Amino acid sequence: MNANITVLKDESLSVAGRVIEREYREVKRKASAGERIKIVNADYDELGATWGYDNGEVHTVVSSDAAQEVNIRPDGTEDSEIYVEEDEYVTLEPTDTLRIDGARFRMVDRKAAVGERVLVTVTDKFFTSGATFELHRRAEPLSCGHVNYADGTYGLRYGNYRVLEPVEIAETAPLSAKPAHDQAAELIAKLTTRVGALEKRVTALENPPIAPRLSDVGVKTQEAADEIAKATQKTSVTIAEVTAILAQRAKEARQRKRDDIVKRAKEDVLDLLDIGELQERVLPADNPLYDDFYRVEFVVNTEKRTVVALLRPKYGDLFHLETGTFRVFKGIAKCAPGAVFNVWIGKAIALRRALGLTIPAEYFEALNPTEVRVGDVVTFEYVRSYGTEYRVLSLEDGQNLIITADEDEDMVGEYAFGGDRVAEGAIILDDSREDSAEPRKEVA
Repeated sequence: MNANITVLKDESLSVAGRVIEREYREVKRKASAGERIKIVNADYDELGATWGYDNGEVHTVVSSDAAQEVNIRPDGTEDSEIYVEEDEYVTLEPTDTLRIDGARFRMVDRKAAVGERVLVTVTDKFFTSGATFELHRRAEPLSCGHVNYADGTYGLRYGNYRVLEPVEIAETAPLSAKPAHDQAAELIAKLTTRVGALEKRVTALENPPIAPRLSDVGVKTQEAADEIAKATQKTSVTIAEVTAILAQRAKEARQRKRDDIVKRAKEDVLDLLDIGELQERVLPADNPLYDDFYRVEFVVNTEKRTVVALLRPKYGDLFHLETGTFRVFKGIAKCAPGAVFNVWIGKAIALRRALGLTIPAEYFEALNPTEVRVGDVVTFEYVRSYGTEYRVLSLEDGQNLIITADEDEDMVGEYAFGGDRVAEGAIILDDSREDSAEPRKEVA
């Protein structure tokens, strides 16, 4: 190790049972207040005694003036403040190199990859500053830098960790013992081989072949292979690549199907509301409300994932039936466990039940959405157990989420940093995309 490096305990990163040290570069310059210095040339009085500090000691500068000196407090009290001449010390500049359990690491601010060792720098709900571990094989690094299941269970936010890159002393490669002319001949042979390989690569790029025929695959699979080859000019296409593009197409198809069902449910609700308002439109002749005017009150409870439709006369509160009874017609829709709540599908089901009409099977068979969109209510696996839910404000990087539910009620209404993880790791709970997440009444 170089003589101009000083190693000190990093108090901010050291945790119980483990000491993390940081390397400091020794620089010969005047120190500023707050910086640390190391005494290297202490001045002694005529009796050989020190002035309150000695060589090898490290102190923190409490003040610095225009003169060639700084002030320190050797025993930590204001009464002990004394000055140190500039030629008596070196200034210690912190580096990003740490020593952990005898090994040296460089602390780097970048996105971590599975298997890399990370250092937690900010304490949060799951990790304590100073903790180090390798990203679990189940970890899911996101493009925004966040890591889901960092330790196999909990997520780690980008900005709360640093990647630890091992620092090794490079060994100088030994010089060849071969004569100079033999070394030159060997170098020329290697260059010739490399040039030949580059020429083959250029030829392949200038004349890309047609995608190879894949065996035992369907027409759609072969079409996907041709599409990949054309777009990327690859000389070969793997089944894995084809499978990925087909999976993406299936995902998009599921989203389109759900969008279509939600659209039809909304049109269905508006159509049934019109029947209750317009004289020229009526329900089926066998319906108790065949030619009655009616109004609908929807009670939506997103927490319980239910929609209730209350059917009342357009003028009055209760229907007077031919049987002589008075009543309100009611229909209830409840979102199934594991399904994503959508208020329009819920309204369509509840209203049809209140009216005694047949409910289309597609309302019960609607696939869950596969694409996160602005206005959706989402959660993430690592906060789901805390009841934390967010509304998506934007798909762009930054504070693009607002908390709509949490076990800590004070957190509701706070903005949260979602970044790219919204599109990649969010679990959609509600794709109604309405403003309020509270139970509400709507009268139509």
